[in-house]
Amino acid sequence: MSTSYERLDHDFIIVDVNEPTDYAKEHVITAEHYNRYLLSRNHFETPLLSSARLKDQTLVIYGQAAGMVTATLHQRGFKAVYLTGSIALYKTFYPKGLTSKTGSVFDISALEEALQRKMKDSGELISADKEEADLLGEVFQKVYNKKTFDDTILPKNDGG
Repeated sequence: MSTSYERLDHDFIIVDVNEPTDYAKEHVITAEHYNRYLLSRNHFETPLLSSARLKDQTLVIYGQAAGMVTATLHQRGFKAVYLTGSIALYKTFYPKGLTSKTGSVFDISALEEALQRKMKDSGELISADKEEADLLGEVFQKVYNKKTFDDTILPKNDGG
């Protein structure tokens, strides 16, 4: 069974350090769960941490005690950053698509098509072109940045 941090080709891994039951209820899409209590073992690395070290990936940490986890991992030589906020806060900015229940399956292509249809019908614009967004101004730059963030974070449907 392959885990998402092995499949993703990003230079970062999103890591949820909430309680396992909270992670099972809801987490950021593509986030891997890390049991923060394992930090008490000085010389123990989970497959998640080993993969991050091997691939020189940055760990983006969020959840309960994320600050402490980030600091500890940083002290142990990992590239780790603390993502401020909470699931509730993330959902206010990305209410449809940033969080998932464990085991949920998304057809990203279908979601993107539905979004494009909705945006076309409403007359709003989502630009996939940075230069165009820069020319259109601050409001469209924010839309471009959100789309860029979504394209980076949300998993792609690669047909398999």
